[in-house]
Amino acid sequence: MSTVQLRRLAIGLGVVVAIWLGLSLLRRSGTDRRTGFRAITFDRASVTTVVIGQPGDTLTLARVAGGWTVNGLPAATDLVERLLADLTDSAATGEIVAESPSSHARLGVDSAGARRVTVHAGERLLAQYLVGNRGVTYGTVYLRQENDPRVYQVKSGLTEAVSRSPDDWRDKRILTLATDSIGAVDLRRGGSRYAVERSDSSWRVGGSPADTSAVDRWLSQLGSLTASGFASTGAADSADFTRPDRTLRIRDRAGREVAALVFDSIAGGFLVRREGSATVFRIDSWTADRVVPSDSTLRARSN
Repeated sequence: MSTVQLRRLAIGLGVVVAIWLGLSLLRRSGTDRRTGFRAITFDRASVTTVVIGQPGDTLTLARVAGGWTVNGLPAATDLVERLLADLTDSAATGEIVAESPSSHARLGVDSAGARRVTVHAGERLLAQYLVGNRGVTYGTVYLRQENDPRVYQVKSGLTEAVSRSPDDWRDKRILTLATDSIGAVDLRRGGSRYAVERSDSSWRVGGSPADTSAVDRWLSQLGSLTASGFASTGAADSADFTRPDRTLRIRDRAGREVAALVFDSIAGGFLVRREGSATVFRIDSWTADRVVPSDSTLRARSN
C-alpha cells in the first residue's frame, strides 16, 4: 500500500473516530438533560400565593403583612418558608422513572390523584408541580411538571408538605411573650385565686415567697405556649368562655394587662381562647395543669 493510500486511510479513520466521539458526547449530553431532575428556580420573596390542590380539596397559602395565612387563617410562617425552600431546592436530585402517561395513575401523578402545587407571584405563574405517591426509596416522592409526561423520583421534603391538612398549616402559638417583661400573673383555677408577682429580683405567690426556679420554668412555658390543635366548629360554638373553668391574666412590669386566657374543660383537655381573638385552641390536661398550676407548686418550700 502506497504512502498516499496510508495517509488517506489514516485521515478517513480519524474522521470516523471524530464523528463517533461527537455522537457519544451528544447522546450523553441529551441523556443528562433528560434524566436529571432540576428544580424550577424563582425568587421566594416574590411569592404571593401557593395553592395545594387535589380533587375535592384545595388549600391556599397567601402572603399577608407580617406573615402567611392558610385558607384565610393565620399560618405557621416557618412551615411555609420550608415549603418554598423545598420547591426551589437546587440540591434536590432525582431520575426519570417513567415517561409514558399510562404510568401516571400508578405513580399518583395523574390529574385525578396528584396533589397539584401551584406557585404565583401576583398573576404570574412561577411553578407548578404534580406530586404523587411516595417513592420506593426512603424520603423520595414521584414528581412531574405540568404538561411534561416524564416522572421523576425525587428526594424532597414535599412529601410531608403536601400531606398536611389545613389545621396542620395553622399557627398554633397561643402566647409569645418575653418573660423578662412579665410583672405579674393573676390566676384562677376552679374556686382558687392567687397572683404571682415580681418583687425586685424575686417572686411572690399569694404574698408568700416563691420558688424562683419553679416560677422561671413556668414563665418559660408561658412565654412560648403552643396548642396541640384547634377546636372543631361545633366544639368552639358550644364552649362557654363566659364562665371559664380557669383564667390567666398577664401584666407587664408597669401593671398593664398584656394577655388574658380563658379555659373551658372538655374530655381529655381544655379549649383555650385568648381574649380579643376568635381562635379557639385545644390543649391537653397535662399542659393546662402546667399553664395554670396550683399555687403550692410555685411556693418556696420551708426547711
